[in-house]
Amino acid sequence: MGLWEHRGNVELYFKHRYKAFNFRIGTLTEYFQFANVKAVLNDLYDMEAKVLSAVESDAIALI
Repeated sequence: MGLWEHRGNVELYFKHRYKAFNFRIGTLTEYFQFANVKAVLNDLYDMEAKVLSAVESDAIALI
């Protein structure tokens, strides 16, 4: 659906916000079913960019 660099918080937000739309396939829980995907994408794109803290920047630099 989209790519947000250094944005691990998007996944947590998405899973919480759209929990009601989770579509399980057997034991797999990473699927969602939406009637209006554009509304979901607009919501995600409207999120403010995360500014990395010094600790986060240092941790990424070590990789």
